[in-house]
Amino acid sequence: MFPDLPDNNFGYSAHYVNPALSATACMMLCVFAMRDLALQDFESRCLFTPNAGDINIVRWALWGLAAAIRDMMVRSRFQTAQYDTTYMGIQVGVVKFFAPHRIDAGAKGNLTELVPSQTSGPASATNHTDTTFTSFKNSNGNVTSSNSDDLWAEVTFRTAEIPIKGTFMSIVQALLNLGPLNSTALITQPLAVIGDALTVKIVTSFKRVERSTPPSFNYGHVVKGLAGLPRVMLRENKFAEVDIRLIVDGENVGNGRIRKRPMNELALPVTMNISLS
Repeated sequence: MFPDLPDNNFGYSAHYVNPALSATACMMLCVFAMRDLALQDFESRCLFTPNAGDINIVRWALWGLAAAIRDMMVRSRFQTAQYDTTYMGIQVGVVKFFAPHRIDAGAKGNLTELVPSQTSGPASATNHTDTTFTSFKNSNGNVTSSNSDDLWAEVTFRTAEIPIKGTFMSIVQALLNLGPLNSTALITQPLAVIGDALTVKIVTSFKRVERSTPPSFNYGHVVKGLAGLPRVMLRENKFAEVDIRLIVDGENVGNGRIRKRPMNELALPVTMNISLS
């Protein structure tokens, strides 16, 4: 059982077979899928089951993906797999990880989203030795959601390293918590996700920059910023604590950070302090 799921009625069973899969690809594509789900209308799609009643499809898909990738990480089994997910004992869906039998030219082009090229950053970016930039557009030049904001992240690496699996798991936990929130709702208070990410405890936090004029800072910006962070780390070959400045249409709208905490600290549940007012 995935320990941080918000509903104890959710369960799954894992079935592993050969061949092996790329660990990086599995973790990255899981984050991309959770990003796309978290940007959808969370309450718009439900599936009715005779015994369990209405099941939110987006919620199920987020839980299923989070449970599946954590199971892979814990077992260190990155290979073809199927996860049968259940709710109140009723099977409601399947999550599969597998290698396509054939990748055509178009599909190969889309895979460039995994590790983007280095960019110089927007005009408002600061310049530091350990700072890098990324734009949240896919390989075709389109933004990654219906929101047309020109969103950039300015990422500054700190010295404390974080294991690659811990980094991915902390982002999965954050996306799991951000999923139910309206991606266009404005962020008015600091938010944080605190939880155990396999072998390390990680705190992910964001807060808005006080502004009296547009653009504003919303949950969709955080979703896209977090989902894009592993791409930057892979490109720079650095997995460490980071400071993040999110820049929309050339203006700094929100700042975040990822920090490691001692494992012997008092265990806290995964929480998010939010306000939708």
